[in-house]
Amino acid sequence: MGVYFRKSIKLGPMRLNLSKRGVGMSVGVKGLRIGTRAGGRGTYISGGRKGVYFRERIK
Repeated sequence: MGVYFRKSIKLGPMRLNLSKRGVGMSVGVKGLRIGTRAGGRGTYISGGRKGVYFRERIK
Protein backbone atom coordinates (compact mmCIF):
# COMPACT_ATOMS: atom_id res chain seq x y z
CA MET A 1 0.00 0.00 0.00
CA GLY A 2 1.36 3.40 -0.97
CA VAL A 3 1.10 6.54 1.10
CA TYR A 4 0.70 9.93 -0.55
CA PHE A 5 0.16 13.52 0.43
CA ARG A 6 -1.91 16.09 -1.44
CA LYS A 7 -2.79 19.71 -0.77
CA SER A 8 -5.85 21.37 -2.24
CA ILE A 9 -6.43 25.14 -2.43
CA LYS A 10 -9.95 26.41 -3.13
CA LEU A 11 -10.37 29.65 -5.08
CA GLY A 12 -14.14 30.05 -5.46
CA PRO A 13 -15.41 27.38 -7.89
CA MET A 14 -11.80 26.56 -8.92
CA ARG A 15 -9.53 24.18 -7.01
CA LEU A 16 -5.74 23.80 -7.34
CA ASN A 17 -4.39 20.38 -6.39
CA LEU A 18 -0.72 20.28 -5.43
CA SER A 19 1.01 16.90 -5.45
CA LYS A 20 4.40 15.33 -6.00
CA ARG A 21 3.65 15.07 -9.76
CA GLY A 22 2.84 18.76 -10.11
CA VAL A 23 -0.21 21.03 -10.15
CA GLY A 24 -3.65 19.95 -11.27
CA MET A 25 -6.76 22.10 -11.58
CA SER A 26 -10.48 21.45 -11.43
CA VAL A 27 -13.56 23.61 -11.72
CA GLY A 28 -17.20 22.95 -10.93
CA VAL A 29 -19.89 22.83 -8.30
CA LYS A 30 -20.58 20.51 -5.41
CA GLY A 31 -21.19 17.06 -6.86
CA LEU A 32 -19.81 17.70 -10.38
CA ARG A 33 -16.30 18.78 -11.45
CA ILE A 34 -14.14 18.81 -14.58
CA GLY A 35 -10.40 19.08 -14.36
CA THR A 36 -6.88 18.27 -15.49
CA ARG A 37 -4.53 16.00 -13.60
CA ALA A 38 -1.00 16.93 -12.57
CA GLY A 39 1.85 16.16 -14.91
CA GLY A 40 -0.20 16.35 -18.11
CA ARG A 41 -1.92 13.02 -17.42
CA GLY A 42 -5.26 13.96 -18.95
CA THR A 43 -8.64 15.58 -18.43
CA TYR A 44 -11.46 14.06 -16.40
CA ILE A 45 -15.02 14.62 -15.24
CA SER A 46 -16.08 13.47 -11.79
CA GLY A 47 -19.15 13.63 -9.63
CA GLY A 48 -21.32 11.93 -7.10
CA ARG A 49 -22.99 12.24 -3.76
CA LYS A 50 -23.57 10.34 -0.52
CA GLY A 51 -20.78 7.79 -0.98
CA VAL A 52 -21.37 6.98 -4.67
CA TYR A 53 -18.84 8.66 -6.96
CA PHE A 54 -17.56 8.30 -10.51
CA ARG A 55 -14.58 9.56 -12.48
CA GLU A 56 -14.28 9.29 -16.24
CA ARG A 57 -11.32 10.27 -18.39
CA ILE A 58 -12.09 12.62 -21.29
CA LYS A 59 -10.11 12.06 -24.48
